[in-house]
Amino acid sequence: LKNIIIEAIKKSGAGIEGYVEKKFHPQGYSIAILISESHATIHTFPEADSLFVDFFTCGDVDPEPFRKYLLEHVPADEIYEDTVILRPLSDKK
Repeated sequence: LKNIIIEAIKKSGAGIEGYVEKKFHPQGYSIAILISESHATIHTFPEADSLFVDFFTCGDVDPEPFRKYLLEHVPADEIYEDTVILRPLSDKK
């Protein structure tokens, strides 16, 4: 999964600064990747047959190539929720 999410981040145009990953015993995996524009995370829950992804960015990063790459490369029988939320920055004071 690490290589898949790193490649997905590259496809978005975001810059990777570093990452932390943790394998849980007896099962499960999480990775948090710091990107120049914010962060990306994956958390697996094999006991629930689930995987959760978060990709939060600001600036000129396009989340669609990230999303598309993950959907093409992460095996999934079903996708229960696939949501992109655009949160425009405002100049409110």
